[in-house]
Amino acid sequence: QVLLICGWILLCIIVQTIFEGKNILTLFTWVAIYYPLIAIVMLLAVRGDYEYERFERIYFGLIVVQVVSIAIYLIINFFYPWFLKSSMLSKTIGVGRFWNIHAISDWTMLYDGKYGRFSKRCSCRYDGETNDRGVPHGYGKWMDDAYGGEVLTGMWEEGKPVAPYSSRQYGTGDTFCAVTIAFFEATDDEFDKSKFYPTCDSVARCGVASVECSIYGSFYSHLPRANKLYGPYNCGEEASIAGCCARLSCQLERNLEDQTFVTIHANGTDVNVDGHVDGSTGLPFSEDVDQIVIKVHREDSISNGRSANRFLPLAPDNTGELSVFKHPSNLNYLEDDDESDSLVQEDIVHRHCATPKVARFEVLNWVSDKKKEALIYFPGFNSPTKKSLAVFGQFMAMTKLSSHVYPIVFEWPTAQILSYRYASQASVASNTQEKFLQLLKGLADAGIRHVQLMSHSMGVQPLLGVFENKPDGSRSDVSQLFRLKKDSSFRQGSQDDTDKLLICKNIIMLNPD
Repeated sequence: QVLLICGWILLCIIVQTIFEGKNILTLFTWVAIYYPLIAIVMLLAVRGDYEYERFERIYFGLIVVQVVSIAIYLIINFFYPWFLKSSMLSKTIGVGRFWNIHAISDWTMLYDGKYGRFSKRCSCRYDGETNDRGVPHGYGKWMDDAYGGEVLTGMWEEGKPVAPYSSRQYGTGDTFCAVTIAFFEATDDEFDKSKFYPTCDSVARCGVASVECSIYGSFYSHLPRANKLYGPYNCGEEASIAGCCARLSCQLERNLEDQTFVTIHANGTDVNVDGHVDGSTGLPFSEDVDQIVIKVHREDSISNGRSANRFLPLAPDNTGELSVFKHPSNLNYLEDDDESDSLVQEDIVHRHCATPKVARFEVLNWVSDKKKEALIYFPGFNSPTKKSLAVFGQFMAMTKLSSHVYPIVFEWPTAQILSYRYASQASVASNTQEKFLQLLKGLADAGIRHVQLMSHSMGVQPLLGVFENKPDGSRSDVSQLFRLKKDSSFRQGSQDDTDKLLICKNIIMLNPD
């Protein structure tokens, strides 16, 4: 019995380590630890007559409780989500009938809450741009006032939110955001898995990814999560890092165009406005400013009249495509004698339509800064591209860097746990240095002149390796792309050549290894 108990404890520790942060760990804790402990206490308390029969009842009760717990877990986490995405609901039963949906107006609906007819009626609304099929596409805002509902503002593509966007849960206030990050793969590894023996022989690849992160309230275990938006494609043949920066640039400029927040910093006697320079001096700060005036621009609609196709949403079918209500027959529209829903309708329409919406802010006497900068991140040991993007994305989401800083992950061959030595050799290999040189030249082609470098852990080795002098004592090819300090012992060249060189503003080494 002692051996069985020790084996049971060891098994629990192993399983908890493997499934740490996953929903199944809660089920395992109750089924394999709490329920058996309760049963053991009950068995120790049973003494006297009919002891054997009581033992049987306790064992039987333990098995029943465990089976019921597993069944509930499977229903909540697998069968119910499958049912919501199945054709049975979308085509046979109908989403409108299942949730008792009443349409108030285009893209504004009432529906039953979590407990169906016994719940408070909730409302959801989308206001923004749509495509020819009537699904959200472009810039828009989704609002749902259920306790677990989401209020999401940002970019949409074919009915699905894509980075950049910000979101919060209506009831709890938990806040999330998604950022876009470019990545440059100087490795032969897969997107989500590193090789045991790291190599860098194939053509470099580049792309753009979206990273969703928790930034306030409860931090969810499945976040940060990185997903590919564009690529990865071979550099030179199908794509370039300049093209990836152009995609980031379009999104950043759109954010500035529809800017609905302004960040103002005070540092001693200096005041600066994020993403702006002082209109009189051209500097990113002002020492003698007494006031900052912000003008509010309002518009009647977020879409600004750019899309007149307005339809009502249905749900994803079994193929993953979005179905759309295009005719009133698909919904139960509000009847005139439905007094309760009519009152809710009046309240929702008043809240959403009474006052023109804030479209953007304008900071008077300050000019939007069009300067481009790149922040290049060197990940640490045993960090495939997907993991590196998730870590760097969480950093970007929490730091609130200027919108003119383009985040880029330089993915070198990071190897696996048991191949640390090989990773150290690959970090300073000539192929790695050549591909980083290719990355910098691509940034220069994109018009970027200011570069900031940041490494974590073992990432400091490829970072410093690319600047190591050649055997003859001359500067490395990477170093020659950067402008030197005036008091440097190396010769810079002509002024015309100097103006075309990159400027390294910062080198940040986090926990260098």
